[in-house]
Amino acid sequence: MREAFLSLARQSAVPDQVAAWLHRVVRNAAISAARSRHRRLKREARASSGEAWFSSVDDQLDAQSATRLLAELELDCGEVIVARLWGGLTFDQIARLQGCSLTTAHRRYHHGLAQLHERLERPCSTPTKTK
Repeated sequence: MREAFLSLARQSAVPDQVAAWLHRVVRNAAISAARSRHRRLKREARASSGEAWFSSVDDQLDAQSATRLLAELELDCGEVIVARLWGGLTFDQIARLQGCSLTTAHRRYHHGLAQLHERLERPCSTPTKTK
């Protein structure tokens, strides 16, 4: 409710009916908060009901493998992936960082991810024998 009074103080002209104006502002804020809460709860429910990120300990990608696979990528592709996933940069920021177009940064990202996916999906070179 304090925000409503602050909003009123910021108005260049005082509304004709201050009480009605304050009521509308508080009501709209309550509706927005309820919608936001509803979206958050739905998002959290979807995230918690999904299957686990991995099915067993054997399926986890270790840091050494990830580092090795990233190092095997073309320098530009690896840099885009690291900047996007770990640096949290936008493609526009990455494009400026690399001195390329937004489209090129996006293409490098997807090309690098495709290469990583291909290498991760490669079958084991020494399959285990089954009885």
